[in-house]
Amino acid sequence: MHLTPHQAKYIAHDLTLQHAGGGLERLSQALFNASVDLSSLKTLCQHKAHAAALDTLIRKKLGGLVCAF
Repeated sequence: MHLTPHQAKYIAHDLTLQHAGGGLERLSQALFNASVDLSSLKTLCQHKAHAAALDTLIRKKLGGLVCAF
C-alpha cells in the first residue's frame, strides 16, 4: 500500500498520540532521572573564560580590535 505524504503524517501523528500516555507524569519522571555531566560544563566554562581573557588582551594590545571566537 502506497501512502501519500499527508497520509503518512496523519498515521504517524495518530500513532504518537496512542503511545504518548502519561503526559506530565512521564515528563516529570524523565526530568527526575536526568543527569548532567558537570565536567563537560566546567570545561566549557573554562574555554569561555580563556576566550574572554584573550579577547580582552587583544583589545588592549591592538587598540580595540575585536577578535571573534
